[in-house]
Amino acid sequence: MAETWTAAGASAADRIVACYADTIFRVAVHYLKNREDAEDVVHDVLLKWLETAPAFQDGGHEKAWFIRVAVNACKDKRKSAYFSRRVGLERCAELPAKPSSTLLREVLLLPPQYSTLLYLHYYEGYSVRELSRMLGKGERAIQSQLYRARQKLKSEMEESEDG
Repeated sequence: MAETWTAAGASAADRIVACYADTIFRVAVHYLKNREDAEDVVHDVLLKWLETAPAFQDGGHEKAWFIRVAVNACKDKRKSAYFSRRVGLERCAELPAKPSSTLLREVLLLPPQYSTLLYLHYYEGYSVRELSRMLGKGERAIQSQLYRARQKLKSEMEESEDG
């Protein structure tokens, strides 16, 4: 009986890794701007899933849980003493995929709260309603943050054109 559970548990873990490891990694890289820290976050999120074994309503709820936990893990990592004492080598970090446009490069240079929101909305395709549920904030708050993020992106792009 224990063998069956182990096989079932292994197949569930394989499915979760196959479905969500890349998404968690991309969110973490965009938030932390560092490949190694992003890999740590993937590890932490997958361990949290194994420890808590949450029950999900559907696939959308499951994906939202992984993204929400990934964002929280990134925030925790940024608050850690280790992260605050590091020298700024994260600007030199290798990204998982080379940005194909100037716009994406500019998005990646924004502060994490803007970069992550813009990335999830425009590159991962989440609606304001989905982001609201995923991030535990009201829809109006998400709309306001997206507006501020777009304004910040616009001013940064104008500055880079002038400079």
